[in-house]
Amino acid sequence: MPEVTSGFPSQQAGLSWANHVAPLLDFNSQYHETFLHYLQIVSLNVSNYTAAPAFQNMLNQVEMAIEELKNNLEPVPEGTAPESSPSIFKLEPNIYGIGINLPALWQRARVWFKKRRS
Repeated sequence: MPEVTSGFPSQQAGLSWANHVAPLLDFNSQYHETFLHYLQIVSLNVSNYTAAPAFQNMLNQVEMAIEELKNNLEPVPEGTAPESSPSIFKLEPNIYGIGINLPALWQRARVWFKKRRS
């Protein structure tokens, strides 16, 4: 899509593209949540100095998701659900914009210590 690299004809066209891309990133909550965060910034009436870096971060999330899909395309056996572990860090309104999911951190630490003991 040439508009992504050379620029959209209008803000509305860029937002339309982002609204079509956002659901595709739902396979990885980290990409999805970060993309939505920057989409909120871009959708506001902000200067180009704010919108351009936010849009570049949106593109970075899409590129990382594409690379992950290229490298991790392993079929999941039928009848088994893929394991999803909750993210430890979340980008959301918090202290300095980063929050810590303590239950997920505790669970990962327990698993790490159990593996280390055996």
